[in-house]
Amino acid sequence: MPFINGDLVWAKMKGFPPWPGLVSHPPDGLMEGTLFKTDVKYSCIYFFGTHNYGFIEHNQLQPYLPNKEKMLKISKSAKFKQACSEIEEHYKRNEATTEDKKIDTVLNSDDIEAETKPSGKGGECNGTLYPLRVKLQKLQGIEDLLSPPVIPKTDNSEAKRVSVSPKRAPKKRKVSNFSDPDTTTPLDAMCHSSLNTSDQFSKEETSIQSSDEHSGEEEEEEAAQEEECNNDSVDEATDTSTGEMVPSEFKIGFIGLGVMGRTIVHRLLQDGHDLIIYNRSPEKASDFKNIGVRIATSPAEVVVSSKIIFCCVADGAAAKNVMFSHDGCMLYLTPEKSFVDLSSCDVQSSLDMSEAVFSKGSRYLEVRLHGSKKEAEEGSLVCLTAGDESLHNDCQFFYQSCSKQTFFMGEAGNASRFYLVIQSVAGVALAGLAECMALADRAGLDQSDLLKILKISQINCPLIVEKATAMVNNDYSTKMSLKNMQNDLQSAIAIGEDIEQPTPVTATANEIFKHAKKVGYGGHDVSAVYLGSKF
Repeated sequence: MPFINGDLVWAKMKGFPPWPGLVSHPPDGLMEGTLFKTDVKYSCIYFFGTHNYGFIEHNQLQPYLPNKEKMLKISKSAKFKQACSEIEEHYKRNEATTEDKKIDTVLNSDDIEAETKPSGKGGECNGTLYPLRVKLQKLQGIEDLLSPPVIPKTDNSEAKRVSVSPKRAPKKRKVSNFSDPDTTTPLDAMCHSSLNTSDQFSKEETSIQSSDEHSGEEEEEEAAQEEECNNDSVDEATDTSTGEMVPSEFKIGFIGLGVMGRTIVHRLLQDGHDLIIYNRSPEKASDFKNIGVRIATSPAEVVVSSKIIFCCVADGAAAKNVMFSHDGCMLYLTPEKSFVDLSSCDVQSSLDMSEAVFSKGSRYLEVRLHGSKKEAEEGSLVCLTAGDESLHNDCQFFYQSCSKQTFFMGEAGNASRFYLVIQSVAGVALAGLAECMALADRAGLDQSDLLKILKISQINCPLIVEKATAMVNNDYSTKMSLKNMQNDLQSAIAIGEDIEQPTPVTATANEIFKHAKKVGYGGHDVSAVYLGSKF
């Protein structure tokens, strides 16, 4: 069914539940560099609750009122409830006047001109794709919902050109057929995916191929790379604890200044790297501003001003907000840019972001950091990486600053899986430690004596000793966030559910951490799980 300005809808984007939205006027800057599929209709959607905008395909939209009762049951998150409350307020406030304000803003093939560069042979496309010129109707009769945020502009033409680089496409990833609505996702629209105007795509598990013929040497090299990617074993670890540090020759972007993020930024600055940084809460960046570090006003500005962008935020939802929000990274990603995710993401969030980044012709690497603030300060983290191997190699400067060893694990998603399995081991151990410390205290035993015995027993290990010491000394200053650990345990359980592998011990540990978070210790160190077990 057609949708027009002012319609209230449920909009579905990959990785998110159907979300309350309003068909609206695109804010300034949203259309720049945007690519549309020529045979698909879109509407610009304003999302209640998050206050973001995005272009969503009509087959991913449903009218608000007829589906209200069903959709209200799909999520219990605070942000979703806020969005539902806002759309209800909007509906009640504008019910009488909505019809007078509607204007058709449907984008279809008549409004869009695709521009391709011919290869010289019969006008066929050579694999390089250029932004589509979109001819918008003049919009009248409806006021903007909100003043759109200021999106940083750039005179660099490369930031406005989007193309697919065949050599950077991920191995063994299926290519969606845009003519098939079952394989087309709203993520494609939100991420401004590049499209082939011939609408002919291979359904095999191969990357997008250039029409130019590869030389025999290149084919042999690609075959070797394919064989390496198909190897399920983890590559040999790289020791990064030695070697002379050479500052990078280009500006590095860094998003997220939490406990781990700000520690890593300090390490990079100490090693002479040139950074531009962004944090959602500007006050956390003030101490860096005082020493001359450039502070960006949005993730998009970080992308415009840097070559490799690192993102280090709390979880998958926060990472996707950095990527897909109205002033997010997707606006200005180009084949010359690269995105490195350091966040504690679940597997699906990492795959969603990798798909989006690859759709812009850019490179994506997930890096999972095993260790706490102490290891980050010492530059002795263990880095588990997956995604684009060339980007992994280009990030040696990062590993030298922050880690003692790195492991490259192939396709995007593998690093997250490894990391979550390791976090499960740690979470189960800490939940058991907390329970035993609480038991010792209730039984009238001296916890200091218990700690001494642990240090000389066969279960002695740095993690157990460090957190047991914190429990004895009642020192819960954050080195490894309790709420992040609980999120990781929840994500590990989700992996088990997907592959039908029981995880009852991890599930029990997760409940212990959930209780500690519920009673107010989520922002403390993981050792505060002891307080949740004690009371």
